[in-house]
Amino acid sequence: MGGVPVDRLIAKDGSIRAMVFENEFAGVERNMFWSVEINFAPVVYDGEEVQPSMSADWIVLPVRDWRKLQGVTINGDRDTIEASFYVFEHDLAPWSEIAFGERHGRQFDVTFNMKVDILGLDEPSEGADVSVQEAFVRAQITLPYQGFSIHSSLSTCS
Repeated sequence: MGGVPVDRLIAKDGSIRAMVFENEFAGVERNMFWSVEINFAPVVYDGEEVQPSMSADWIVLPVRDWRKLQGVTINGDRDTIEASFYVFEHDLAPWSEIAFGERHGRQFDVTFNMKVDILGLDEPSEGADVSVQEAFVRAQITLPYQGFSIHSSLSTCS
């Protein structure tokens, strides 16, 4: 079986979102977290049509106003960007980079790069015989900013 054809992926659609979140019980202080999701056009993998995607969540940026995303770039390991590549399961990316380019109204040109270890489908997923495809996934697409939400889990105890 060959690997996921990451060199043939074509970004199809996706979104940029923001979330104001806090969770006192988990020790997460109130902050604005950004997320980026990109869906790819279907490709054939191991004789089956699949629709991969890549996403990043819980991103902290020095920006609170979505209109100021233009020109912002962030990169780093899992502690900086919680990113994954999805075919049949989420494979976590040990390194990612997201660059917000030119703004067009409520949309931004986005470049999303990630290094990811994709686990093989027909091989053991644990132990010495694990099959891993090291891949560099890159997407360039114009994505809409789709708004923000507010989530809070505050203690009711005084």
